[in-house]
Formats: sequence, structure tokens, C-alpha cells
Amino acid sequence: MNVLIIGLGSIGLKHYNIIKRLKPEAKFYALRSGIESMQVNGIENIFKKDNLHKFDFDFAIISSPSYLHLDDILNIINLDIPIFVEKPIVTNLDQLNFIENINKEKYIHVAYNLRFHPLINFIKKYIQNNQFKINEVNSYCGSYLPNWRPQKDYKKTYSANKSLGGGVHLDLIHEPDYIIYLFGLPSRSSCSYRKISNLDIDSIDYANIKFEYEEFSAQIILNYFRKDTKRTLEIITENDSIIVDFVENNIYSVNKKGIIFSSNEDLMSVSYVKQMEYFLNMVSDKKRFKSNLDTAIQTMKYLL
Repeated sequence: MNVLIIGLGSIGLKHYNIIKRLKPEAKFYALRSGIESMQVNGIENIFKKDNLHKFDFDFAIISSPSYLHLDDILNIINLDIPIFVEKPIVTNLDQLNFIENINKEKYIHVAYNLRFHPLINFIKKYIQNNQFKINEVNSYCGSYLPNWRPQKDYKKTYSANKSLGGGVHLDLIHEPDYIIYLFGLPSRSSCSYRKISNLDIDSIDYANIKFEYEEFSAQIILNYFRKDTKRTLEIITENDSIIVDFVENNIYSVNKKGIIFSSNEDLMSVSYVKQMEYFLNMVSDKKRFKSNLDTAIQTMKYLL
């Protein structure tokens, strides 16, 4: 198995280590921007994109900065191999309009690992099995951007820079995506974006997104400035309040007065592994490949 990686930052290396564990026989190649790029043991560097056709790749991982995702897809689309691209797939309306015209027969999978998170999997089945009336949904994700990668100057990260595709509405797109995964596409949506904090960034650091469904509304709050990290999903039904806590790794039912699911595992890490297992299974049988490109495009239409 030959794997091409475009973008060997923290998330690219995370995928590399997961694939290496799942497929020890895999050989890895990385398209690099220049000869000064870091050498990683076990990965062969490729410096010219014109040479990519000389290799027999089984699939590609695109984990470059967000604003480069579309260019990187176009650079390898003619290789006709499955593409695993990090979210968000695009960062502006021009890119979105362009990618809508990409051949939908191409094997493109956009990485939304929270769809594979055990808490999300549990609550999805819980909703399906209990058929209760939902009155309100609240999704919240707030944390402090300088703490994300403390070894780096946060002001130089892509998250802090609008021109590089930064902004909390794009960084934390997992929340809108899992709401759509759990409840389907909304009938209407509205978004309010602001730069509120004193962080030295020019990207959006606060987002208030509202999805309207027939019987309830889902509100999504995202920010870069909360120092006590909080990531929760609340589902308010006619008889209960259910709180999914991604930091504490548990789900609490007010009506049952207790925790209905919990784990001591690193569930976020589990989600990345489950996601890659799912993708590798599709790669092994292209007839089973289910591109989620249409859903990813629709999600971006709500947010941009």
C-alpha cells in the first residue's frame, strides 16, 4: 500500500501514525514544498508534483493548511485515487463555487472525525431508539487559542489568520457537522460572526450559528477565547435534559439522575482511528466508497 500525504503538520503526522499502526506494510510519501522541509523517518519526500504520476498510490491524505485544500485536490484529482481531505474542504465562496463543479464520481472523503466519536455514536442510537420529542438543542465549543499549540506563537498559526482560512467557524466546523449528522439538514440557518476578544488575531473568534428544524432549533456557539475549555451538546426533550460532555467523556440524563454513558478512554483519539478504519475499508473496495463531498459542500453553504 502506497500512501501520499500532502501537509505534514500535526494532523498529517497523526494520520501517518494511525495508518502505520493499522497497515504496517504501508509505504509513505509526502509532497513537500522545498528541500528544506523536515525529513520524517519512514516517509519519502517528493518535491515536484509533476512526478506524482510516476508512483502507484493507493490513496492520498490532504492535511495542508485549509486555504490550500482546493489547490491540493486539483493537483492530484487526475491521479484518480481516493482522497482523504481534512476539514474544511474550502474556506471561501469562490472556492465553494469551484468545488461544486468537481466530478462527483471522484473518491473524496472529507474528514469529520466527530462522526466516529463514541459519544456521538451513542447519542445517535439513543435518539433513534427513544423517539422522544425534542424541544431544543444547544451545541457549545469554547477553548483558548494560545493553548492549542503552546509550543508555537498562536498569532502565526493559520487559525489566527483570516487569509489562511482561519476562524472559529471553520476550525470548529465539527459542531455544525455533527448536528447535521444527528438531525439532518436544517430547513433554515443563520450565522452571526464576530471578533470579540483581545487575542491578537484577525480571524473570527466568536460564532453563533442557528439551524432551524420543523419542531426545534439548534444553536451552536463557538469561540477561541474561553480559558476553561468546554465542549458540550445539550438535547432538551419534553421530559428530559441530556448533556453530552466531550471533556469529561460522559453523557448525563437529568431525568434518570445519572450518567448513561461514560468512558476512561481517550475518545477523541478513538474517533480518529475509527474514521481511518472506515476510510481504509472504502479504499479496499471502491464499489463501497461513499463520498461525503455533497454533504461537506452543503455544510459550507450554511457557514460561508
